[in-house]
Amino acid sequence: MRGLAVVMAAALALAAAGARAEDLPIDKLSIEETFAFLAGGVNDQGVLSFEAHTDENGERVLTQRITVENAHAHGDTKRCTFTTHRHVTEDGAVTEDQDIAIPLRHARAVRIAPWSAVALRGKPLPRGQTLTTTPQIWVLEIDRDDGGAAWLDFADHAGADQAADAVRHIKYLCDAHR
Repeated sequence: MRGLAVVMAAALALAAAGARAEDLPIDKLSIEETFAFLAGGVNDQGVLSFEAHTDENGERVLTQRITVENAHAHGDTKRCTFTTHRHVTEDGAVTEDQDIAIPLRHARAVRIAPWSAVALRGKPLPRGQTLTTTPQIWVLEIDRDDGGAAWLDFADHAGADQAADAVRHIKYLCDAHR
């Protein structure tokens, strides 16, 4: 909880000075400001609703209605961990509902990909099938050095790109202050 208080204090200090974290170059922000910027970007996504379409030889064979929400996002500057609550439904059924802690100190790779590409990673579709989403959803993938991975979903590529820059900057600051 102390980490959250520090992040909130940093955000309030920026506001009082008339500046907003999103107006500053990410590499000029402190770890508290960068965590606040990342949390704001994730929380502002709200519930993302989209359809995943599986087509076979150009014909639609399956449509799933999916919602994804990452909420209550915050950073812990002492542990260099970003936490969010992830809630996912597919066709109205809850498929994921849990808190996810992402240890950014252990981030090995950070990349952005379309949701359909991430969903298929390691699970290729049969020949002639494709997976697409409407609207397009972008995923920020964070691979950890222990082989695990986490992802955060965004409605647009620009939001995912800003979050990726924030994750990289947080990792840099965490590594510099070991």
